[in-house]
Amino acid sequence: MNKSAAMPGYTSAFDKSKQLESNILPANRDYMPFYDMPKFLHPTRSKISINDVSIQMIYSDQIPNSAIKPFLRSENIINEILRFSLSSLLSFLIDIGLFSLIFRLLSTSTAPMALLAATGLARVVSSGFNFTLNKNFVFKNSGSTRSQLMKYYLLCTLQMFCSWLILYGLSSLINEQLVLLKIITDTFLLMISFIVQRLFIFRRTIHFEKEK
Repeated sequence: MNKSAAMPGYTSAFDKSKQLESNILPANRDYMPFYDMPKFLHPTRSKISINDVSIQMIYSDQIPNSAIKPFLRSENIINEILRFSLSSLLSFLIDIGLFSLIFRLLSTSTAPMALLAATGLARVVSSGFNFTLNKNFVFKNSGSTRSQLMKYYLLCTLQMFCSWLILYGLSSLINEQLVLLKIITDTFLLMISFIVQRLFIFRRTIHFEKEK
């Protein structure tokens, strides 16, 4: 005998879950919530059958709050790290090449101004190239370019500031090997940049679909 029928005023946990389900879920749902597990554990008593349903993983840029799962898929991470490293290397070469060229062309002007112009122009071109490559080749993301571009350049600004701050702090402790310290600092920040770009700027989210 059902306890809720035998004892007036008594409501079982199962009855409460069914009441909650009817309040928050549509009647025509085709999925089973976690609090409906008694049906899953006791199919005979509930007079329902259990069938295997195949699913496939679908990536989408439109569904929020699911960026962690694809980030943990190792087969994606390895390929993306390799592509990200290649993108960073090409951007670095473009930055150095343009810096050298522009500085030589402006070498007749004041040295500080020539240095500032060469650094700024080279960084603008190389960062634009890096953004395009990361969006379309590294992370293969089809989200809003405008929004991603703003986040990307905000990250670049913070990255440059952190690079200067860390390098300044290390150089005050270690007077020599400034170039080596910069390489170590920028390598560390590059790893942080990869994580931030993958999770927040070019994030890929997933949902599940039944196979037809």
